[in-house]
Amino acid sequence: MKELYASVDIGTNTAKLLIAERREGVLEAVFQRAEAPRVGRNLAATGMIAPESFQALAEALLSFSADIASHGAVLVG
Repeated sequence: MKELYASVDIGTNTAKLLIAERREGVLEAVFQRAEAPRVGRNLAATGMIAPESFQALAEALLSFSADIASHGAVLVG
C-alpha cells in the first residue's frame, strides 16, 4: 500500500499543495498544485485580509482537500 502524505503551504500570495509518496524512506512528489489567492494584498495598509482574498483562499483550501482525498493522502502540515 502506498504511503501518501500531503502538505499545504500558505504564503503571502500563493497557496501550494504537495502530495508525496514515501519510497524507501524518501519522499517523492506525485502531485503538486498552486493557487494565488493573494492574501497579502493591501494587508500592510489595512491590517486585514481582503474579503475577496479570504474567499479565494477558502476555495483553494477546499479544492486542495478534494485533491488530498482523491489521492488517499494524509495531511501532515
